[in-house]
Parts: sequence; C-alpha cells; structure tokens
Amino acid sequence: MWGHATELLLDLPMEDGVVIPDPWHYLHRMSFYRMIIASTNPFMTSMGPGENQSPVWGLPLQLGWMLTSGRLADPTGSTTCGAQGGDTADMCISPSSWWSCVNYFSSALPFLSAAKQRFMGDGVLVRLQIPAGVQGYCTDYDSCKAAHPDAMNNWDAFYQGLKESVTSPLPENEKKDAILGLYWKAQASSTAAASTSCVAKMDSYSGVEKSFASSWLNAGEYVAASYFQSSLELASQFMTPLPGRILKDDDSPPNIPT
Repeated sequence: MWGHATELLLDLPMEDGVVIPDPWHYLHRMSFYRMIIASTNPFMTSMGPGENQSPVWGLPLQLGWMLTSGRLADPTGSTTCGAQGGDTADMCISPSSWWSCVNYFSSALPFLSAAKQRFMGDGVLVRLQIPAGVQGYCTDYDSCKAAHPDAMNNWDAFYQGLKESVTSPLPENEKKDAILGLYWKAQASSTAAASTSCVAKMDSYSGVEKSFASSWLNAGEYVAASYFQSSLELASQFMTPLPGRILKDDDSPPNIPT
C-alpha cells in the first residue's frame, strides 16, 4: 500500500491553514513515513547510492507488518477497528492497540519534528486528529514536546544534524555514522517514551504475545545500539520471520500456524 501513501503534504486534509492528518488512518500514518523519507533523502547521500538507503525505511516496513498481522486492530473487541486483517485489511488503526500506540511514537513524533524543522516547507502547521474520548496521545509539536521532551529533542537533533551534514567536512563514512547515531538515538527515545505510555494497553493480549512484544522491544534496543542501517533491502530481511498474526496462549514460537 506504499503506492497509495502520499509524499505531498497538500494531499492531506487541511483546516484554516493547518494540516490535520488522521494518524488513526493507515494511509495517513504511512504517508508520514513517505514524506519523511522523501524530504530527507537529499541529505542521505552518505548512506550509499539510490533512494532506498535511508534508515527510516525500517519504520514503514514495520507498520505494514503490523497492519497485515492484525496488530493495529482493537484487541479489546469493543470496536471493529482493524478487524479485517491480512492483505485485505481495513485502514482503521485502533488507539487501544499496544502496537499502534508504540508505533505512534515512531511516526507522529518524527513527523511533527520534521515539519517543525521545515523539512515539509516553511511555516507548516500540523495538528493531528484524535478520536473522540481518546486520551494519552499528543497531537501537535508543542504538546508532544511538553509530554515527551527527550524524544522530541532527539528528533529535532536528527533533522538538524542532517542539515549540518551538507556542509560538514567529515568524510562520507563518518557522516554516515553520525547520522545513524542521531537517528537511532531519536528512535530509541521514542521507544522509551512509548514503553511507559503504552504499557496499560498490553493487558489485552495473551501471555505469549506479551512475551513476543517484550522481545521485539529488546531487539530494537540491540539494533539501535549497533547503528544498523535499516535500508529498504536490509530491513526487509528482518521482517520475514515475524509472526503473521497475533499470538495466542497455546502458540509455541517460532512454529506459528497461520
């Protein structure tokens, strides 16, 4: 569904001069990643030739897996949001999903920071939509900065570092290491904020799924510490062994029937 996501900010809804995307619609959230990749690619030449070398590619691949595996659906069963999984999944992302909550911190926060740092153009104002009655999610740059200062400061530093790399006298390999260091510091701080903010949503899952989610977070810490270049090709290799559905109490990983 990458082809249905947009890399043009003006394709998203607007109201009174403010861009108001809906991060609870899959294509809007995926569009955050497409716009981030498109706007930062000119600063990523140290990653290697081609347009698929950005470390940001790992994030849309994860979001796609979360959708098709049913992990963006409402785990409480109180709504039908995301209930249609697999290749025909609907576009609804449930605020009650632990997985969608964790991903929010790695999609909404970097998107808002990118807009603030003018990667989407000068003077762009963004306010994210939120379903009625839902709490616990910041919706604009200022509220996210107030609620999660470490994460937002680190995303700001990442984008500022990209701009500074253009005139940096460092060799390309050192520029690459510096950019990856800034990226993974920002991503790790988003995950840390999510781990605290989303923990209550974990109660709706089986013990096996909870264990897998914890292992998934731990794997993310390892990848971050290694400054892994999560390009499209390399990140895709990490997606293959991930379970294609939510795990049940009687599942015995890694042998998960479909």
